[in-house]
Amino acid sequence: MITIRPAIGPDVEIAVRLLMRHVPDADRQQQVANALASAQRGELVLDDLLIGYRDTEPVGAILTVIQPGQTASVWPPEFVNSDDELADALVAEAIRYLEAAGVTIIQSIVEPEDQAGRQLLTRNGIGYLTDLVFMERDLNHSWPQDSHPPLDSVVYNATTHDRFVALLEQTYRATLDCPELDGVRTAEQALASHRAAGRFAAETWRLYRIGGVDAGVLLLSEHPDQQAWELVYMGVGPSCRGQALGRRMLLDALPKLPRTAAATVFLAVDSRNPYASATYERLGFSVLASRALYLHLRR
Repeated sequence: MITIRPAIGPDVEIAVRLLMRHVPDADRQQQVANALASAQRGELVLDDLLIGYRDTEPVGAILTVIQPGQTASVWPPEFVNSDDELADALVAEAIRYLEAAGVTIIQSIVEPEDQAGRQLLTRNGIGYLTDLVFMERDLNHSWPQDSHPPLDSVVYNATTHDRFVALLEQTYRATLDCPELDGVRTAEQALASHRAAGRFAAETWRLYRIGGVDAGVLLLSEHPDQQAWELVYMGVGPSCRGQALGRRMLLDALPKLPRTAAATVFLAVDSRNPYASATYERLGFSVLASRALYLHLRR
C-alpha cells in the first residue's frame, strides 16, 4: 500500500536523504546536513516536501516549492528501486497537493537528456512546453554605446505599482516568450512571482516611456549566493515594438546595476523567441545551457 503525505518532523530528514540517494555515500551525510541547515536559515524551502511510504517503509520523495503569484516548482521524484507505480503516485499527489493550496501554474525544469523524468511528468499531466535557453554575461566587460537619446524611466514603488501592473499585462499580448501563460494568471500575480525571484531591489525594476507613453518594463533581481544578477523579465507593449527598445532598455539598466559582489547577469529565454536571443547575443550574452520546461496549468 502506497501512502504519500507532507514531510513533517522526522520525515523531513528522511525525505531529504531519499532526494539525495544518488549522492556518493562519502558525501551524502554532509549534503543532507547542509540542506537541513539551509532550510533552518530560510535559504532552502522544504515546507512542501512530500514523502512516500510503501506500507511502513519510506521509499520515495518529491520536492515542491510554492511561490508567490499562485506558482509552484516541482522536481521529478526520487525513489528506491524501479517503481513506476510509486513514481506516478508521487507526481499525481504533488499536483493534487499544489492545486489544493491554490496554485495555478506548476512548472518543472528538467535536463533534456532525462527521458525517464520527462516521460514521468508527461503521463501525469505535466506537459512539455518549450526549451529554455539560459544565457550569461560578464558585468565587467564594457557595454556597446547606444546611439539613441537617453530613455525616460521610473523605478518601481508604491506610486508606480499600478503602472507596472498595467504595462506588464500589455506586454503579454502576442509575446513570443511562453505565450501559453497569457491569461493563466493576472499581471498582479505575475509581478508577485517576479518579485520572489532572488533578492528584490526596487531600483532595478524600471518602467520605460517613449513619447510620453509607458512602453517597456525591465525587472532584475540579485542572487548573492551565485554572485549574479538575474534578468527576471523584460517586455515591450505591442504599440512600441519594432523600435529596438529591448536593446535600449538593457543598455540603460545593466550598466547602472548597484555595485555588489555580483560579477555576472543571467537570464532564460524561450527557444521559440529568436529575436530576443539575437538581442542578447549582440550585447555579449553567451549560452550556458538548455533545459526543458514542463507545465501543468489550471485556468
